[in-house]
Amino acid sequence: MLAEAIEIINEMKAYVNIALVYLQKQKFQYAFETGRQHIFGELEIYRAAIELLIERDRTDLLKRLCQKIYESACEAEPLLEQAFYNCKTIGETETKGLFWAIHIKAYWEDVVLPILQTDAEDVASPTQQTKAEAPHRGRPKDVSISWIAKNTDGHLGILHDLADGKRGVKFFRVIKAAFLKGWFEMPSYEALKKEFGDIGARSSYYDYMGNKYNEKELEQLGATLISRCQNL
Repeated sequence: MLAEAIEIINEMKAYVNIALVYLQKQKFQYAFETGRQHIFGELEIYRAAIELLIERDRTDLLKRLCQKIYESACEAEPLLEQAFYNCKTIGETETKGLFWAIHIKAYWEDVVLPILQTDAEDVASPTQQTKAEAPHRGRPKDVSISWIAKNTDGHLGILHDLADGKRGVKFFRVIKAAFLKGWFEMPSYEALKKEFGDIGARSSYYDYMGNKYNEKELEQLGATLISRCQNL
């Protein structure tokens, strides 16, 4: 299983590099097609492979295998935005090829990087704790939403009014509408789950927060949020 996970991650690295080369050469349609067929469609398998490395405590492999993929995604993201605005024939199917960089970046920053940092701290500052007292290695549990809105409690109350009881896409629509209105920085899945409880699968978070579909619906939700703010 470990060998298969490594192979999957290496394949993703190859596809990302191919797409990046197409973008750098402004072969946008080829880049979209590569993103749609090979990257966006394989993101869930890619994340599952990373989860296996985390489960096996192979953070050494995480950094070696995944950091270059993250760096390529960072380089690709602005080029994908440029491609979107310059490619007049882009359709809904090809649009999926735009969002892989956002997903890869978010997953690295919210999931992988905290684990690597935790491991680095453990190596740099060894303690005399017993095994039973050793700090948990993995995603940090003390996570929070980085608010930009001034009246945090009031805005949080509005979100609970609109989002409580919702799961999956219905929940993340409310969160994305608030994000687009500048209420907070892009929140992690862990931060949202800590605050709102059962919000649905992690895959729904990456699928919805990374895409730009349902713009009309998001605009309507955004208007509702602003209307509620007037009463704060």
